[in-house]
Amino acid sequence: MLHDSADDQNFESSLDKEVERLARLPNLDYELCRKEVAGRFDVRASVLDSEVANARRDDGGDTGRQGQPLGLDDPEPWPESVDGDALLDEIVMRIRRYLVLPDGGAEVLALWAVHAHAFEAFYFTPRLAITAPEKQCGKTVVLDVLECLTPRSIRTENLTTAVLFRIVDAHQPTLLVDEFDTFLKHSDELRGAINAGHRRGGVMLRCDGDDNEVRAFKTFAPVAMAGIGNLPETIADRSISISMRRALPDETVKPFRGDRAHHECELSRRIARWVADNYSALEAHEPNVPCWMFNRQADNWRPLLTIADLAGGDWPEHARAVAEKVCGSDEDETSVRVQLLMDIGALFHKHNTDRLASALIAQELAEMEDRPWPEWGKAGKPITKVQVARQLKHFNISSGTIRDGAKTERGYKLEHLEDALSRYGRFPRATTSQTNVSRTYSDFQNV
Repeated sequence: MLHDSADDQNFESSLDKEVERLARLPNLDYELCRKEVAGRFDVRASVLDSEVANARRDDGGDTGRQGQPLGLDDPEPWPESVDGDALLDEIVMRIRRYLVLPDGGAEVLALWAVHAHAFEAFYFTPRLAITAPEKQCGKTVVLDVLECLTPRSIRTENLTTAVLFRIVDAHQPTLLVDEFDTFLKHSDELRGAINAGHRRGGVMLRCDGDDNEVRAFKTFAPVAMAGIGNLPETIADRSISISMRRALPDETVKPFRGDRAHHECELSRRIARWVADNYSALEAHEPNVPCWMFNRQADNWRPLLTIADLAGGDWPEHARAVAEKVCGSDEDETSVRVQLLMDIGALFHKHNTDRLASALIAQELAEMEDRPWPEWGKAGKPITKVQVARQLKHFNISSGTIRDGAKTERGYKLEHLEDALSRYGRFPRATTSQTNVSRTYSDFQNV
């Protein structure tokens, strides 16, 4: 549509007035007339939607919408420079005032809270997993405290994929998700979005608008999740975990109230100032990662170790000691599949042999009372040799024909398990000779 200069001005004026009128309409009335108005002014309906939304925001109105707009603000940085060493010490002290935590838990929360202010300086943002075996272990209080210490924090007891990627794309908040055990395991898409946000540049692709244009929505943001039981494996792999426990009668703490958390809010302002003063250094620093850290575990801890290094004092050494303690406790949370692999390795040691029949493996696994194998799967029945084979296939381990004297049957040879045992159990490679079996796998006795 072509206009001369005067017509252009009149056209733009008419369109602006129409957008202002539409912005005042309730949502339903706007929906009924949006396509007609878009056609009259020769613009796409999705463009008109955007202009109307902007006009509503400018008016402070959100006319016709339910709920309240999100008020997400960064804390005002402290007016004076802040010493990082003393800051972290004070955060730890305040956290311990309200919570009974496992060794290293308060330090992890302090470092993670600082990381939430500076997460855009890092390539990864570790998810924080607050887990417990039962209720009343303090999981929710952890999120209450973090809400006061972190920027643009949002608390929720439920979350959908659409809400996650839209809110992250628009605000890059600190997401504090409670009761993950009630909904997260049932949503593959939501798990994928949380996993994608672990790394800078992570996005979710969606069709948007009337023309179904493919758009990329950012998912990179700090996320802390609290719940009973364990997180799904893919998220747990991207997380630093704190396992909560119910306090004993003599383990007394003060109750936390968000409406009286003036000191914690002041700490948030001091964190903001320290991060602002040290942002370039946080972005450039490459921490010395302990040699026992690998892959995602190292990715998760680099931001926290960077903060500890730049804070100075005892924190560089102390943070690495905490990491070793926390990661050591995480070994108990290893995947069930790896646990199965290690238990089968222990059976080779027990029988001092380099080959075992599938039926014997399944039978002895089913007799391990402290393992899930006696009540395996949804049926809750002893694990079968077919189910064992299905799990081992993930490690590219397959059964074959083995000979025991004159008898032949299906089973496994130790040499076919050695590579997986070395990689996932962190044991040295072994030769396949039977004489070395006992020496190489002696560590399996306590698995």
